[in-house]
Amino acid sequence: MNRFTEKQLEEADYRLDEIRDAKVEKEQKLRVPTPRTDEEWAAWPYAGPGISVHFGRELERELIAVTEQRDQWKDKYIQQKKDLGHELRDPNGTIWSECKRLKTELDAVTKQRDGLRSGIDYASDQLHTVTEQRDRLAEALREMQYCHTDKAERMANEAIQSLTTKKL
Repeated sequence: MNRFTEKQLEEADYRLDEIRDAKVEKEQKLRVPTPRTDEEWAAWPYAGPGISVHFGRELERELIAVTEQRDQWKDKYIQQKKDLGHELRDPNGTIWSECKRLKTELDAVTKQRDGLRSGIDYASDQLHTVTEQRDRLAEALREMQYCHTDKAERMANEAIQSLTTKKL
């Protein structure tokens, strides 16, 4: 007649394993050398039986762990800084010099665009003027073709004068 079930025995084995792991971890921590504490302990005149050095060793072990963690973070920071430096470079130099070159190129293209726009505006104005003159001449020709009046002659003269006075 067994008092424990199979599940209870498995739980007990699991807990024993946890206890063993914790004990091994604690022993490994105790194996970390504490040279500063040992040196001070050896030089201390009151060191002897009944006085514990465990607290000092524990503090030194914590100091060693924190120092290692700090060194890891420092290494990560340095690596990130290097990685960022590599990201900011390209085969032509740095990104900033490339940005400056592109800005200069953009300014030149913008200046050319503005010049072309003013040329287009000028050509549009000239086309408008020529179209007006063509329309006046066409109207004068129609008038002359059908009526031969003074009005037609006057309109033709005005159209011709507008052609000669306006500069293209």
